[in-house]
Amino acid sequence: MTTLLARIGREIAGLFVDDGAFALCILLVVWAGAVAAYFEAPSLYVGLLLVIGMSAVLCESVWRALRR
Repeated sequence: MTTLLARIGREIAGLFVDDGAFALCILLVVWAGAVAAYFEAPSLYVGLLLVIGMSAVLCESVWRALRR
């Protein structure tokens, strides 16, 4: 059981270590949403920022993986 948990932990850590740019971009989009919410932007705009930002980050990551 501990071996399985260790493998799961390594896989999750690998998501952030293997593609650091992907993790950094996700953190930046979340930070931008938090800043917008802090400055009391309408929740619709904050939600759109997060959805569009995360979609763009995901598309860029897939595009980069396809070029490899």
